[in-house]
Amino acid sequence: MADSDTPQTAAPSSPPDVSMLSSDTPPIDLARLQVPDAEPGVDWLFAPLRTVVIRVDPRRLVLLEVNARYMRHETFQRLAANVRTDGDLTQIPFAAPLGYEGPDDPIRRDEEGRLLLEVLSGNHRTEGAIAANTSAIWLQVALQPIPKKRRIAIQLSHNAIAGEDDPAVLKQLYAAIDDVDFQTDRKSVV
Repeated sequence: MADSDTPQTAAPSSPPDVSMLSSDTPPIDLARLQVPDAEPGVDWLFAPLRTVVIRVDPRRLVLLEVNARYMRHETFQRLAANVRTDGDLTQIPFAAPLGYEGPDDPIRRDEEGRLLLEVLSGNHRTEGAIAANTSAIWLQVALQPIPKKRRIAIQLSHNAIAGEDDPAVLKQLYAAIDDVDFQTDRKSVV
């Protein structure tokens, strides 16, 4: 068989650079995060979301002042213990820049120029990470101004959309965990 007749196989692609996905990734400096204050002709109330996932110190985030979701103390303690055991959050909260009710209301930054991000979904997870003394968490962030009423709508929709558990499948899954203490610690906390 001549060289030109030899089937060519593609060289295996390099593995993706997963260092950016590591729990060891340091938190981003929120002063470097760029979000436009306004763009002519863009209605931020209805514009599609542009998001990125970043690593941040959870203590730098602004939690909701009014949150329709609540968590009992015992459940929160289990959540914090799970985060402590895992060393990180295993579900990513969602945040948006504070500010912007129109072109005259800029995106807000603190006195050191760091972007102020309000957690719209995942406030308890963020608080659990703080209680577990986690130095950084992954966070999905909208890189655009979002008016207050849309931030509230996002918060409500994230809290309202929830699946239901199939009791038979739950029983089967819990039975697959050999350690009773591990079963008890993880129940009712996602």
